[in-house]
Amino acid sequence: MIPAQVVHLDTLPLSVNGKLDRKALPAPNLDTATAEYVAPRTPAEVVVSDVFAEILGVERVGIHDHFFDLGGNSLVATRLVSRLRNALGVPVSLRDVFDAPTVGGLAQRLDGADPAAHLAPPALTPRKRPEQVPLSPAQQRVWFLNQFDTASPVYNLPLAVRFSGDLDITALSRALRDVLHRHESLRTVFPASDAGPWQRIRDVHDADLDLTVAEVTGGRPPRRDPGIRPRRLRCHHRDSGTRSTAARAERRTRARPDGAPHCRRRMVVRAAVPAT
Repeated sequence: MIPAQVVHLDTLPLSVNGKLDRKALPAPNLDTATAEYVAPRTPAEVVVSDVFAEILGVERVGIHDHFFDLGGNSLVATRLVSRLRNALGVPVSLRDVFDAPTVGGLAQRLDGADPAAHLAPPALTPRKRPEQVPLSPAQQRVWFLNQFDTASPVYNLPLAVRFSGDLDITALSRALRDVLHRHESLRTVFPASDAGPWQRIRDVHDADLDLTVAEVTGGRPPRRDPGIRPRRLRCHHRDSGTRSTAARAERRTRARPDGAPHCRRRMVVRAAVPAT
């Protein structure tokens, strides 16, 4: 790493123990100009000079002073870019700072910039998906490892949630359905093809959730109020055709008869429902 400032000392201050006394070191003079001071002349130079001085913590900056010679670095340059964008209302990039690091050079570069390019960025528009969406590198890795053991739970994410009080099962079911509808990754399977696996995103109507309430039996019951009866909520994909009996949430990738890996997600929520 290159230090922003270097201060020459004849001797280093030492403590009574013979170690360096950091508190006795003189503070660097950050107000030292890198060139002969020439005051800003144009409105753009005034703005750039003021932002330079504020960001770098110096008293004044001339049009020939160099941003990096005054102590600036790439991290500080990001702050400079943000402040200049707000102050001038024009697009500013890090490339501008590196290509024109002096006040005069940067002001001249930004003086002719088109404000509309900054105020009106290109609109984001949806694009049509290809018929077969390729897998991302992370998806390729998971798919490849799954081919060795389709029943492996290595990527399962166990989760147990306990509710206390009056549980609105209808509201919980709607919330889980909304999550499934909003996140396409929960409805994505990886069918195989001659070109390799690809992403198939099921329609929300083809991959819904069913929520089932079941009594909790077996095992040591948790400590609870006498008037609370434990219930188990079992939630599964309609596509999987299976239901979990364990109090955990699971996501498993299975091989369907047609050879396309099938993602099965199972979630069970332990709830404390008032006894009636």
